[in-house]
Amino acid sequence: MFLVFFLIPTSLVYSDSSMSFEDKPKEELTVRGKKLQGRIIHLGPKGIKFATVYGKGEITISYKDIEDVLSQRKFLIFYGEDQLAHGRLLGIEDGQLLVGIEISSARRVPVNEIITGVSQESYDESLWTRFKTNFRYWHGSYNLGYSYEEGAVDKHKVETSIDLRRRKKPTHFFFDLRYAFENEQEGGKPERTTKNEFEISLIGTYDFKGSFFVFARPAYEFDKPRNIDYRWYPAAGIGYRIVEKEDKETFLLIPFGIGYVYEDFGGIGTNSFVSWFLGLQGSYEFGRGIILSAAALYMPKITDPSDDWLFRALLDLTVPIFDPIAVKLRLTNTNDNNPTEEVGENKFVASLLLSLVF
Repeated sequence: MFLVFFLIPTSLVYSDSSMSFEDKPKEELTVRGKKLQGRIIHLGPKGIKFATVYGKGEITISYKDIEDVLSQRKFLIFYGEDQLAHGRLLGIEDGQLLVGIEISSARRVPVNEIITGVSQESYDESLWTRFKTNFRYWHGSYNLGYSYEEGAVDKHKVETSIDLRRRKKPTHFFFDLRYAFENEQEGGKPERTTKNEFEISLIGTYDFKGSFFVFARPAYEFDKPRNIDYRWYPAAGIGYRIVEKEDKETFLLIPFGIGYVYEDFGGIGTNSFVSWFLGLQGSYEFGRGIILSAAALYMPKITDPSDDWLFRALLDLTVPIFDPIAVKLRLTNTNDNNPTEEVGENKFVASLLLSLVF
């Protein structure tokens, strides 16, 4: 396991969250009959993120608990199919947020259609806020880990990855790119590369009836120490969405179809086969930004599953430190029919990474 720390410019975080209340216009929320004064940090599908004047920290208040809202500042509210409301927040009536200059001409925004909302000043002043707002249908992280070990054996370890997800009905995309490198040197012996692996995949789904979808999944990888010069393993088919919560990073997809595997084992030969494809793609949000994500695939040869197969499993636990930085614990298991006996067919890796989350 390895971990690296770096600094993020303060201009990248939500500028509202670090502002002093002194000499700043305040917002007012009425929650279950009580009026709260403070500052609205962000509006999202779950509710309004609010910092009160009564103490430090931020809380997210559900729309169903908010009886009224009033702001002096102007906000940008994105909702529905790329619709935008711009103006002051003037109240909530019948599950609709009133946005505009005055109530008589205010636009009514259904709170269950809100995607994101930020103050005009936050949008203008913060690069990170503009990025998150403009790419509001995207969620993802950039992960990085590095360690250096000096002793009887000197080691350098690097692992980096990019995880992206885009959800805008009726489509859903998952992009995953991972690279890991490690070398070691013992005494005066030549350096030896013990890890040099790369994997890239994209899953695209399209809803066609209720919870059913069709999907396509191109994928490529190499793993030099395991004598895998390259491997292509695309797949396509249909799937079923078991659960999806619009207000949380919680979903579970089960795709099933047909795949094809072509692999080149450096110096040993090539291999190819047509396979079944059974996958899993899921995520569960516990709250406070803690997210558990999982992905798996099984691709056994159609004619003889015990002869050729691929199996992949990944489990990520993401724990926020401060927006937008988090720590990620990643567990991966790789199992395939590698013909090189000394490296075996199974590999398990545990990594601790620092993540830039958006």
